[in-house]
Amino acid sequence: MGLKLRIYLCSGQTLPHIAKALHSVNETFPEKVRIWDCHLTIIPSDMFDQVKPKYLSVERSFLALLRENALGAIGPRLRGLYLRNNHLKGISRSMLQGLTSLEELDLSGNRINSLSTGVFDLTPELRELSLNDNDIGTIEDGTFAKLTSLKKLSLSGNQISTITKNMFKGLDSLEVLNLQNNQITSIDWSAFANLKQLRILDLGTNHATNVEIRGLENLQKLFLNNNSINSLKSVSLRNMFKGLDSLEVLNLQNNQITSIDWSAFANLKQLRILDLGTNHATNVEIRGLENLQKLFLNNNSINSLKSVSLRDLPSLILLSLDRNSISEIADGDLSGLARSTRLESLTIAANNISQISQRAFSPVQHLDVLALQNNQLTSLTKDGQSYLRPLRRLTTLLLSGNQLRSIGEQDLPRTLTVLAADHNLLEKIDVKAFEGMSLHKLFINNNKLPFLHRHTFDSISFDTLEAIDITCE
Repeated sequence: MGLKLRIYLCSGQTLPHIAKALHSVNETFPEKVRIWDCHLTIIPSDMFDQVKPKYLSVERSFLALLRENALGAIGPRLRGLYLRNNHLKGISRSMLQGLTSLEELDLSGNRINSLSTGVFDLTPELRELSLNDNDIGTIEDGTFAKLTSLKKLSLSGNQISTITKNMFKGLDSLEVLNLQNNQITSIDWSAFANLKQLRILDLGTNHATNVEIRGLENLQKLFLNNNSINSLKSVSLRNMFKGLDSLEVLNLQNNQITSIDWSAFANLKQLRILDLGTNHATNVEIRGLENLQKLFLNNNSINSLKSVSLRDLPSLILLSLDRNSISEIADGDLSGLARSTRLESLTIAANNISQISQRAFSPVQHLDVLALQNNQLTSLTKDGQSYLRPLRRLTTLLLSGNQLRSIGEQDLPRTLTVLAADHNLLEKIDVKAFEGMSLHKLFINNNKLPFLHRHTFDSISFDTLEAIDITCE
């Protein structure tokens, strides 16, 4: 295989030096020409008369203008054009003239403020178009009409406020659409209706207040995080995500949702990850999602597990309830998870939990990880019995930042390999508390232990121990 020629020009070179370097060679066809960190404000019309790369990159070089037909000499040979982080204020047809075989165009990090109809008509073979981090506020209907082969369109970090019905007309092959971090307040949801090949739609970090996405049967990932959606009851719930038969990831994190009704997700039979964290939900009902693996309900306003109804989630692996206002875990509170026999990780950290009933964890006895750090627990027992003993497979237990005063002989599951009980009020640890465990990591630092019995760690193998911290305050 022959060597692929690459030409690199960097670090402070100016237009005369760059032009001289490119004109000094006989006509050549390098795989790539890369120019970066230079002072190249203009690309003149004859710069690439001799050098005709397949991929051209001009980055961080103060580029503000391409002369008419500046890339015409390269013509159909050019497959990728990357003009990131420059000072371009617009895109014209003449700028892309002759680039009929261009497949990738990246103009991210410039000062482009609008996109006009016809500007991409001369580049019908585009597969990827990136316009992230510009100042685009206006996109005329039909701007992308000739880009029928486009697979990925990225418009994140702009000033777009309105999505019109025909904004994405013609994008019949589009698979990825990134609109995150704009100023979108108004959406004509029919704008997405004809994007039948769409797999990923990112509308995160905008100002959307409602959702009406339907009929995108190939959509796999939908991001609506960091918006202003205030309720999953604000529309007809069963039609909310109707027709999204392939959806696997739905992110609704950091909205204004106060109540969550299972019927909003009833049609999402393939859903694997559902993120409802950082909302204002006080009541949650989710059931019948047989493929759901990860559910995030952290950072809400849940004050009782009795207001959380989770049923028929047989594939659930991770459940996060961190940073709510839960004060206790009572018998039966987790009974809806009895069918979730694959549940490995339950995190209820940073709540106000002070009481856990003796059989509270019986429905989830197959847990591998339990996170209870930063609560108000004073004891690991209830009515003289450890509430952790039913957890026969537990390997990781996080209890840091509570108010525990002692660890008894029978308080901990013998299957533990990681135990964090630091920053408590521990005054006593039974000499047999760790007996039978194969601990790899042990943290009991920052407690009030006056001493530890010299046989406390007899059963711990220091060959497998990775970390131990028993330092005092």
